[in-house]
Amino acid sequence: MREFRLANGGALLVDDDVFERIDGQTWNVDSFGTVARSFWNKDEKKVKRERLHALVTGRSSGRSEVWTHADNNWRNFQRDNLVLAPRIHNLGLNVNPAELADKARKGSRGKTGYRGVSQVGSRYRAMIKLGGQSKYLGYFSTAEEAARAYDAELILAGLPPINFPEVQAPPAPSVSRDWYAAGDD
Repeated sequence: MREFRLANGGALLVDDDVFERIDGQTWNVDSFGTVARSFWNKDEKKVKRERLHALVTGRSSGRSEVWTHADNNWRNFQRDNLVLAPRIHNLGLNVNPAELADKARKGSRGKTGYRGVSQVGSRYRAMIKLGGQSKYLGYFSTAEEAARAYDAELILAGLPPINFPEVQAPPAPSVSRDWYAAGDD
């Protein structure tokens, strides 16, 4: 494991073989939080963009998935630490986890202030979409209850919670445990 310095500040942890490939190149964190570099491709005669996740793993993410970091340390680009996750978490996965949690609670979460929660009349509806599948989790008396149901479903799918990242297993009434693995009923 080696430390690689980014051109716009900060450092990343990378495997030794990756360090040898990227040493001497200019890599940055862009406005979306992605570690990437731009370079001139002589053959195609245009500027190309290369993402570090793709270089390290040898493949790009698909439309419904993104690369994330197993230890939630966005600076750890060791091959064993990079895992694919459903695009649901693409709120800025390559940003600091504290920034991600803050982003999940702000205005981009709609009027309720929570991801996956909307107000319908006087009640709150929780809905989640993972791997292209949508599931309504139910109606709740408070926005917080609905947000906890959403987070509980993320945890059951093997993903970290977004609305309450400090809680590892939030209680949630009537949440199916196998819909994501088995598909919609």
